[in-house]
This record gives sequence, C-alpha cells and structure tokens, in this order.
Amino acid sequence: MKYLLIVILLFAPLTANIIEDIDKAYLQNDYQKVNYLINNQCEKGDANACYTMGRAYMQGKNNLNIDYNKMKKYFEKSCQLGHAGACLGLGLMYMKGEFLNKDPKKAIPYFEEACSKSSPSGCTHLAIAYTQGDGVPIKPEKAYQFYNKSCIGGDVEGCYGLAICYYQGFGTFIDKRQAKVLFQKTCTNGYQQSCKILNAYFK
Repeated sequence: MKYLLIVILLFAPLTANIIEDIDKAYLQNDYQKVNYLINNQCEKGDANACYTMGRAYMQGKNNLNIDYNKMKKYFEKSCQLGHAGACLGLGLMYMKGEFLNKDPKKAIPYFEEACSKSSPSGCTHLAIAYTQGDGVPIKPEKAYQFYNKSCIGGDVEGCYGLAICYYQGFGTFIDKRQAKVLFQKTCTNGYQQSCKILNAYFK
C-alpha cells in the first residue's frame, strides 16, 4: 500500500455568511478582495478558511504565488482548529516528501490528529506507518488497531489492511474466514489487489 496524497477540492466550505461576498468578488475578478475575505475568516478561527488559503498558496490560485511556507502555516492553523483534512494533508506531505521536506517522524502526529478527528484515511496511514516502520517502530498490534478503526469508518484501504492482518495473523489471531469477508468487501468496492488475492487464494 502506498501513501497517497489525497486530491482535495481547492475551496472547502466556508462560513455561510461570507460566501456571498466572496462570490461577488470572484465575479468581479477582484482576487485581492477574495484573499482578504478568506484570510479574515481564517483569522477569526474558521478552519475551512485557513485550509482554503493553504490550498491557494499550494496551487498558486487567486493570483497568489506558490508559497509552500505559507501553505504550511495555513494548514497548521487549520489543523489546530480541527480540520481533519488539513492534518491529513500535512501528514502525507511529510511522509511523501511532497511540498515539504520528507520527514516521516513529523508525519505521525498529523496522522494521529486526523485519526482522532474521525478521518478514516488518517487512521489508515497511521496503520501503514506501524506496519512498515515509517516514522515509528513496527508495532503489529497498533497497526491492527488502526486498520480496524479505519475500516469501521468506511475506508477501503483500511479494510484491505485489516484483511491482511487477519490473513497473516499480523497484530491479531489468524482468521481466514474474516479475511475473506474483508477481501470480498474491498474487491466489490473496487480494490483490485483484494480481487487478485481472492482469485489466487480463495477459489
């Protein structure tokens, strides 16, 4: 399994009472005002606004120059304000070395934050880290714990990881019946590796 930098919409939902003003500024191509309004919302503690500013600096949108330092600043503030996507994004950037210098140890706290904020994908990436020893020691029991939490939350990759745990007895007891159920579930949801395993080992 790979760490995947999830593609997220540039403009996350903002506080309702500011959307109309931002829309008007967009229609007038007044990006200076757009940035001012969104940044102002961020300063007031709007996690979505901070996240949106981070994405804008990440992609060079709204007449802003790409600036990864400012991107990081806004993402960090958004994460601190409770935005799971911002936490997950920072974790993935540090783990992959995309947009930020690669540092798996720095990625872990962000995955933990995302997971604690009900992000199944955050739990999955935390489980992968404990499976592969990226930024943390390999700990099968913790990997199983986070794969299970992720799968309960509906993350297909997390369910696949949980299936592997049951199939190999990684962090838990071997239960090939449960592994098959999970492989079937993830195969049905389009996870091709699960389909290959079913065809190879569960005919």
